[in-house]
Amino acid sequence: MNPIRVIHLSDLHLGFQGPSNLTVPDGPHAGVPLRQHDLENAVEWLCSNLVQQPVPVNVVLIAGDVFDRSNPLPRAVHAAGRLIHILTQQEIEVVVVDGNHDTPSALSAGHPMAYLALFGAHIVHGEKVQVIHTDHWKSPHLQHLAVHCIPRRALKNLDVGEIHPFPDRCNVLLTHGLVASREDEPGEDGRIPRSLLEQSWDYIALGDWHGHMHQPVAGIPAYYPGSLERLHFGEAMRHPAQETDPYQVRGGLDVTLLPENETQVQSFPYPHARPMYHAQVEASEMTAEDLHARLDVLTQDLPAQGLLQVHVMGATQTLKAELNARNLNPIRQRIHRVELKWHLLHDTVEQSEQAAQAETLPEQWQAYLQRHAPDQSWLLQAGLEVLTEARTRLAQSAEEHP
Repeated sequence: MNPIRVIHLSDLHLGFQGPSNLTVPDGPHAGVPLRQHDLENAVEWLCSNLVQQPVPVNVVLIAGDVFDRSNPLPRAVHAAGRLIHILTQQEIEVVVVDGNHDTPSALSAGHPMAYLALFGAHIVHGEKVQVIHTDHWKSPHLQHLAVHCIPRRALKNLDVGEIHPFPDRCNVLLTHGLVASREDEPGEDGRIPRSLLEQSWDYIALGDWHGHMHQPVAGIPAYYPGSLERLHFGEAMRHPAQETDPYQVRGGLDVTLLPENETQVQSFPYPHARPMYHAQVEASEMTAEDLHARLDVLTQDLPAQGLLQVHVMGATQTLKAELNARNLNPIRQRIHRVELKWHLLHDTVEQSEQAAQAETLPEQWQAYLQRHAPDQSWLLQAGLEVLTEARTRLAQSAEEHP
């Protein structure tokens, strides 16, 4: 058997849109959700890159969640169909199992990936395990390859004893889910039993975990490639950077199946993934000026197309109000988006002994600021202006409705 080159992908999540207020600002795609467009660009990169490899790709395995939902949008279906069509036209075999996101809740509704079989891909969904081997392949080069496909529904009532590698074959297991602990059995959550992974597979292509090149069980050739794009800030890179960050790299896995030798696995990185970062600032001892300066430093060297979320820890309501009153536009113009996530201390609520009356509110306001923000004259003036306007409106209302 000659070496077989496999590209292992998963979790394309086509149709994922992200925040509704984050859209492509201009050009032919203006108004399209930015993250949806990012994923479409990633798949377009696959279309051109996979067919131009100096060492030809024989098989592309997609381990679930081609779509972000079981009723995908037309743009998502178009992108997936284009990818499959281009690969199969170049005689690259494509094998796909479904995942938890694109598996419909009812079998009677049909399956969104069934359409992709029209382009020549091997699509496996439903409740039965299927093996793609021998006569399924168009190329004689793959006659010794057997891909054992376990769709999402089949994991729920899986009989591990009925699934085993074929003799005298190069055996690959393809499925989507998280690996169960040794004590767990597959159940309603569709976890993958470890006893299945411990069989003598040449390679195990997994999907669901978005961290790149994650190996769930040491010593077993089972890997998650991760997603091509970071979908949310839970998958963002730490800022400042850390060497062990599992979300630093995005992409697939480049797998070489060798006869009578150990399988070779290396990264197949996607170089254009949108940079997403998350940072944390301890603000319990900070003034608004301190926090503004810290945000200024955090955003100095980040790429303009990046997205940054900053967790502001231990902040007070006063600090939040004072920072929001400052001009943050210069900072926000450096990077596509800066999002502040406030983790506020619960300020003690103070109740004045004096009853709230229109004529005494300015004095109460001044007394409060003297205790909590004695140096914020601008805040005092702003509050007095609001109170004066309110008193004027009350007086006018009294005259109109005596």
